[in-house]
Amino acid sequence: MSLPDLSRVTRVAVAIVEADGAYLVGVRGPDGPLPGYHEFPGGKLNHDERPNDGAVRECLEETGLDVLPVERVYECTHDYPHGRVELTFVLCRPAVAGRPAALGRFEWRLRRELGELKFPEANAPVVALLQSRP
Repeated sequence: MSLPDLSRVTRVAVAIVEADGAYLVGVRGPDGPLPGYHEFPGGKLNHDERPNDGAVRECLEETGLDVLPVERVYECTHDYPHGRVELTFVLCRPAVAGRPAALGRFEWRLRRELGELKFPEANAPVVALLQSRP
């Protein structure tokens, strides 16, 4: 097994979508890195794309849900076996009030459930932050 190239950093935006006390969470598929782990909508930023814009775009692509960015809640760089990622977590709200029902492989999970889910290592501080919010 070869070591990851840590000289190249993949920039990633993550949309932490909150509606009525619940967060949008999916499960990673079997073909990508960290299969079976829970995740928030997100993905690689395009060249020169701002994290807020990337979080909105990725959420729309992955869930069909149009969201509005509220604030950046956490930023970090993390080394995984598959490479180094620079993550920006952006708190978002649905553009239309309420919780849409059909969102592909994503579903709404209550704040108290987040700590029971298996998220990637770099998400741990974000999950703790979300659970501590009023």
